Amino acid sequence: MKLKSFFKLFQPAKFATLKYQIVFVALSAIFCAKLFHDKATGFTSTDPQPEFKVLTPDSVRTFLGSSVGAKVETGIHVENFQEFDMRRGRFNVDLIVWFRFNPSVISLETIGKFRFEKGIIKKISKPRTKLIDGIMLARYDVQLIFTTNLNHKLFPFNDHRIFITLANKKVSPGEMVFESYESDLSLSKNMIIAGWKKTNHAVTTGYTEAVLDRHDESTKVFHPVAVFSIDFDRIGARDAFILLLPLFLVMYVSLIGLTFSSEDYGTRLGIATGNIAALLSYRFVIEGVAPKVGYFMLTDHIFNLFLTLSFIIMFISISLRKKEFEYLRGIILMLLHAVHISMIYYLVTYWMAT
Repeated sequence: MKLKSFFKLFQPAKFATLKYQIVFVALSAIFCAKLFHDKATGFTSTDPQPEFKVLTPDSVRTFLGSSVGAKVETGIHVENFQEFDMRRGRFNVDLIVWFRFNPSVISLETIGKFRFEKGIIKKISKPRTKLIDGIMLARYDVQLIFTTNLNHKLFPFNDHRIFITLANKKVSPGEMVFESYESDLSLSKNMIIAGWKKTNHAVTTGYTEAVLDRHDESTKVFHPVAVFSIDFDRIGARDAFILLLPLFLVMYVSLIGLTFSSEDYGTRLGIATGNIAALLSYRFVIEGVAPKVGYFMLTDHIFNLFLTLSFIIMFISISLRKKEFEYLRGIILMLLHAVHISMIYYLVTYWMAT
């Protein structure tokens, strides 16, 4: 009785009115939009880097002997992407691959045996060479089809870093090592990729190792590599807006549906069940747009959160049929707002940062 008296004094039923709920929904929408906007600003990528080791004095002594092989400066110029599929991590690109080396120390034939990790060279030209002060510059026109490991955990707010790994498996670092600088990677200024903008790039050289027999350390083989990385930032928030807006609209309509009193029980229950059906149907739209991965993405967590809350709202609509429980609707609505805002805040602020 004391609890009921407190509720009557506090008047929580006023929070269940349409006027209050429209205000709460508007504030919730503004808060969530601000969170997503702040997260979408700047470069955010969780893409894994290819496995390789940087050549250090210790690694030279431990793995490669007392010295390394001939130093070969290498670089690539990206002319055009014929295929740019971030969903599958598949790319078809036209490149100019070049090498600068001393032909008296290493041969052009050895240089020409380069390959790309996780890539297939579809076309390659004959080398065009130029000798300047005893240093040879060899250039190859290459059409490369390659894949790179992308992490779509933050979809639809994730940016991406793609890696192009150049390797020569015909030699060891004891015979040849790559030497590259950030300026050795360039992209055509006329290249336009719909929905994406190149923001940064980097180059790292080193070597990879493979163990032919894990019980025998002497079977390790090493190959020189040069890893070129390019950062691509999403342009605008169109994809996120189109994908997430229907989810939030359905959620807010479900909350507003609870403003109907027990006298409109049928309308209230109809809105709750209809919104669940709408969410389940929209899941097929998400599946058609989202990347095919085996882990949960941000979109999945938001969808599961709203689907769970929609079921809770449906059960509440069924349970609160008697007038004596009407005073509980305002409290329940405020709790539902608090839960959905706090969960969105957790996903954007903490989960996305891990």
